[in-house]
Amino acid sequence: MVASIPPPVYFAVGPEPHEVCCPYCKQKGTTLTRRFIMSWCVRRYYCSSCGEYLGTYRRPKL
Repeated sequence: MVASIPPPVYFAVGPEPHEVCCPYCKQKGTTLTRRFIMSWCVRRYYCSSCGEYLGTYRRPKL
């Protein structure tokens, strides 16, 4: 039997960590943020329980 992979879930995220229910491990928790490519305007969000990637925030260009 092949394990099914959940479809991608897109979160409306801002520059700060958020409390979410992870679609992969089903645990509630605050996201972990990591800066991407040494940029202060792009952040990636990960589940604090299982570490799965949840989404990206890009600061709008002014």
